Amino acid sequence: MYIQRNKVRNANGKEYVSVMLCEKYRVKGDKNPKTRTLLKLSQLPEEVIMSIESTLKSKKEAVVKLGDIQVEEVVDFGYFFVINKLMEELKINSILEKSLPDSIVSLVKIMIVGILISTNSKLGILNWLRREDFVAKIFGVEGKKLTEKDFYNALTVLNLHKSEIEKKWFRQHNFQSNSIYLYDITSSYFEGVQNELAAFGYNRDGKKGKMQICIGLITDNEGFPLKIDIFKGNTADSETVENQVVALQKDFGINDIIFVGDRGMRIRYHIENKESTEEDEENNQTESIKFITGLTHAEINNLISEKTIDISLFDNELAEVFDENYRYILFLKKLCGKYVICTNVEKEKLPKEAVRAEYKKLQYVEHAFRDLKSDLISIRPIHHRMSATTIGHVQICFFAYSIVKSLEDKIFPFLLDYNRQNKTKLSFNDLVAELQNIKLCKLRIGKKTGILQFPKLNDLQTELFNLFKLNANDMTSVTI
Repeated sequence: MYIQRNKVRNANGKEYVSVMLCEKYRVKGDKNPKTRTLLKLSQLPEEVIMSIESTLKSKKEAVVKLGDIQVEEVVDFGYFFVINKLMEELKINSILEKSLPDSIVSLVKIMIVGILISTNSKLGILNWLRREDFVAKIFGVEGKKLTEKDFYNALTVLNLHKSEIEKKWFRQHNFQSNSIYLYDITSSYFEGVQNELAAFGYNRDGKKGKMQICIGLITDNEGFPLKIDIFKGNTADSETVENQVVALQKDFGINDIIFVGDRGMRIRYHIENKESTEEDEENNQTESIKFITGLTHAEINNLISEKTIDISLFDNELAEVFDENYRYILFLKKLCGKYVICTNVEKEKLPKEAVRAEYKKLQYVEHAFRDLKSDLISIRPIHHRMSATTIGHVQICFFAYSIVKSLEDKIFPFLLDYNRQNKTKLSFNDLVAELQNIKLCKLRIGKKTGILQFPKLNDLQTELFNLFKLNANDMTSVTI
């Protein structure tokens, strides 16, 4: 038996496709085989037709009656499959498994995947898990027995092990040879007023009258996330700088640091006024701290009034002024006017062009915040009251963003070429939808049940799997 597709075009030029289950047979005395239609399948979903076709091709010698073929379950599997593979490649699984109890690891993994596929609400993830029972099976939990309390408990345990997990994550992903770290801070608001970390402060989302928390993110100079921290909602950006530098030095053992932050960080002030300890002096850590930061308009005006910099220098595309221990890189931005970058990094290590380029990379952190707040992750609204579960929730979103960042790094260059070559206008979300549309089917054929098949991937889906170096046949190795 085999599947046959016949294309018919009507008088108006519209094409129709009929799908039939056929078989070959012979008539005595006739050398040519005949074809007969056993059943019309056009009314069935395409994924079911393709699953039957795949099964028939793999069992050419078997005689299968249509009534013996049943589709027991069809699940959206492609995007889940990609996410799960990236969790392994990014060492999320191994780091969690080495840091948390087994029962907690599974719940944390489910929340990371659930945020990306379902919602950030723990109730929403729970309901998704009950609908998609295969996820619970893959992660080795009984979805029907889970409650929201189990997720909250897992977040609390995750928070207790935050420092340990951060150190392992940093060791695994800090590949920087020049030790350049980007840092920025954002806020996330609450609809309620019950959260232990919530406070009224400068709201970067324009949500006046809303309590909030502040979130600080450190990345490498390519924007890959290395560390995330949560502060009370009324914390000023500059108040977080010293602790972040100390964490890089003492918690992660980084001796040579080039810390890149925006104008509101007041990095120079904090490093100049940082009280050095005996341990700092022994390790020469105070002198090893380098920075690249923007100056505020008030600071720029002071430098002009003190004649440290000449306003005429802004007429140049890029100018540089040396003043004792600092270098000032001057340039104009059409929308922002005069811009001055201050750094204590030696010119031999980073010329002025490189200093400006590294400073501009703060856009990577800004992009990370946009992704965290977008539908890709939806870090807010935050449905927690306790500080431990709030911090745990943000840590889950941090891991989810590392997956999104890995997806974007591969998909955006691919999209540029694909859209140009095919004259299309596909977006990142279009490709995610393409992955989500890849099904995994569980079939019953006769008495044999649990046979996994997937419909044939289309050309774009095949290219995406090749992009991530994935073998589609590996999808059938799971248990659903």
